[in-house]
Amino acid sequence: MPGLRRSSFACAGSEERRMVFVAGGHDERKNALRSTLAYDVAADAWVRLPDMAQERDDCRGLFARGAFRVLGGFPMAAQAQFSRTAEAFDVAAWRWGDVEEGKLAEAGYQRTCVVGGDGRMCMCRQGEEKMEVLLEEGDGAWRPLAHLSGDVKASLQMVAWEGGLMLWGAGDNRRAQVAYIMDLKGGEGKGLMWRKVEMPKRFSGYAQTACCFEM
Repeated sequence: MPGLRRSSFACAGSEERRMVFVAGGHDERKNALRSTLAYDVAADAWVRLPDMAQERDDCRGLFARGAFRVLGGFPMAAQAQFSRTAEAFDVAAWRWGDVEEGKLAEAGYQRTCVVGGDGRMCMCRQGEEKMEVLLEEGDGAWRPLAHLSGDVKASLQMVAWEGGLMLWGAGDNRRAQVAYIMDLKGGEGKGLMWRKVEMPKRFSGYAQTACCFEM
């Protein structure tokens, strides 16, 4: 990746566009960044994109409906004070849209945001009693989709995977990782259930980030 050394940035790829997008994060001095890049797979070349409107360290990147979406994060002046805002880069128009206020259901859970097959987002957050998965309804509205087992305590990660969701996080002792899969292909009308899966010990350490790709 050209330019300054970047960490904790948003990243997402588009199979149709054959491009990988990178935005935000922080540099070696912990300065939050607004800059964005795209890697053109066919040309084997990096392209500089216009800057975002806001600095976004520790943000999440998704690609949906023709746009690279950057969720949450925080600016240099507000360390670890996560935002609920988002910005979307329209690839066809080659420009950023306006900052979307209140885009996320809750601040600080941007790492759990994923895009489903219909282009809508799902995300996790701490409910009144248990962790819950929410489905984006549009215009800033979210609704509960399913609740999580009480043995998932912290450090949540979630990916869209094979027509469903896979989620894992720290268990009771904050070290052992626990993982669950939920199948969405049957539809919500049949009732959505989490199925616990065993994690091989050598792959059960703390995960800073996660993704899913098919080969």
